[in-house]
Amino acid sequence: MKALVIGLDGATFAVLKPLMQLGYMPHLQKAIARGVSGKLLSTIPPVTATAWPTFMTGKNPGKHGVLSWQGRLNAQFKRPWINGSRIVGLKLWQLASEAGLRVCVVNVPMTYPPEPLNGVMITGMLTPSLESEFTYPPEIRRALLRTIPDYQIDLDVQRIQLNTRNTSAVQRFLDKAIIITKARGKAIRWLLRQERPDLVTVVFEMPDRLQHILWRYIVEILSPSDFKDIIAIRQKLLNCYQVLDEEIGSLIDDLPNDAYLIILSDHGFGPWDTSVHIDEWLAQHGWLAYNFRRFKSREILGRLGRQVKSWLPGSLKWKAQRAFPLLSTIEWKRTWAYPGLPTEYGIFLNVYGREPAGIVKPSDYEKLRTEIIEALREWFDPRTGTPIIKAVYRREEIYTGPFVAQAPDIIFEFQRGYRMSDLPSYGNLLSDLSHEPWGFHEREGILVMSGPGIKAGVEFEQAHIQDVMPTLLYALGVPIPDDLDGRVLLEFFDLMWRDKHYLHTRSSEIKTGLKTTRTYSIKDEMVVIKRLKNLGYLG
Repeated sequence: MKALVIGLDGATFAVLKPLMQLGYMPHLQKAIARGVSGKLLSTIPPVTATAWPTFMTGKNPGKHGVLSWQGRLNAQFKRPWINGSRIVGLKLWQLASEAGLRVCVVNVPMTYPPEPLNGVMITGMLTPSLESEFTYPPEIRRALLRTIPDYQIDLDVQRIQLNTRNTSAVQRFLDKAIIITKARGKAIRWLLRQERPDLVTVVFEMPDRLQHILWRYIVEILSPSDFKDIIAIRQKLLNCYQVLDEEIGSLIDDLPNDAYLIILSDHGFGPWDTSVHIDEWLAQHGWLAYNFRRFKSREILGRLGRQVKSWLPGSLKWKAQRAFPLLSTIEWKRTWAYPGLPTEYGIFLNVYGREPAGIVKPSDYEKLRTEIIEALREWFDPRTGTPIIKAVYRREEIYTGPFVAQAPDIIFEFQRGYRMSDLPSYGNLLSDLSHEPWGFHEREGILVMSGPGIKAGVEFEQAHIQDVMPTLLYALGVPIPDDLDGRVLLEFFDLMWRDKHYLHTRSSEIKTGLKTTRTYSIKDEMVVIKRLKNLGYLG
């Protein structure tokens, strides 16, 4: 093997460093000591759908074409769901395949549906089920499930059904997390024996899934306290990270001395204290109007779901919350701007000739955009007097490429602890969630790299997720496409190695149109939507 890339979805040094100090992650600690390590900046916003494609292509979302879980608003006032088939540009494993390297890609988000390559692909997040065609070649699927019967594509959070105050339910969830993580490790080791690949890329989703619903518990057990009501789950929660570290160690142990190791996350994590209702904020400023009948029906169903949540089955409560989705409650002929998905951190203008019922004249576009941007910058939390928005951008200020027009017209970053919601607001701009243990994405993830020519024991300040792919290609001697946004992190390599290894580039065909996304069946789409909902991505 020439290189091993281990993705730890949602991993953050804020959790991993204390765990290493407590002795729960010795293999990760050893990997850090052998190479360079530091913070890895994710995309803006820091969301899986955009971040992993940015890693695999070395391009910003404006070039690879995936800017959200869904496409732009269509004539039916819906936003179609997308998957990995939308990604434009050559990926890390495609370039390695073309260079003659045999590759294995396992459980990387946004790889469904699988694509042909010189090796094996087992798709990750957004794969509907184990009954789907989620492997390349297709025959690997049956052998995988026969050899590793515990294999699962994702750790299903089921937050709508899981009561995080119920220690028995939490323990069952953590037991499942351990089983799935061990199965992932077994699958990789099985493929290593079968395929003898040159490049392996695998993602463990467990850190993200645990931190989405148990963030406060995790933070609490890492700091001196009496652990209050979570004494019963403390050890099992720590065991989850310990098992993850053991799986990392088992893969590292099989690496030859002259192989490269990269450990990275697509984003970091932090608290989720407050939900922000951008739709209500726009409405109160006069930029969005509701269809009163549908809006009131949505609020009634939402209140009903809250009042009977103690006994209402999770599936029915989910349906009640999602009945009359936000876009369906908007009175488009009186709406100047509307919010994106909760993970988009963006606002779209209702532009005439672009949106299906647009009213904003192109001549008024920039004036309106400026007004909204200035209002966002002046939005303060009345409870604390502090700003809610950390930074706000015009989309062309952070994205470049042929797909910038697919992005929200305005994109912003929240201060720590805030995030968007598209659930009914009942007239409130903010909803307090400080009583919940949930967490959500932040930009600062992790990066660790070691191997020939890499400095040892060095901590860098920060890199960008789009830099990882060209840096690995340089290390492997594979020509680097000349249209990437990421740079080779030459400072990771010692001078003697750099003097002997030159940068080799190759020309790339410039893509100007979105690829046609392979659509899901109605059944599969509902499975995907529910999983994203459970993770808090849709409300």
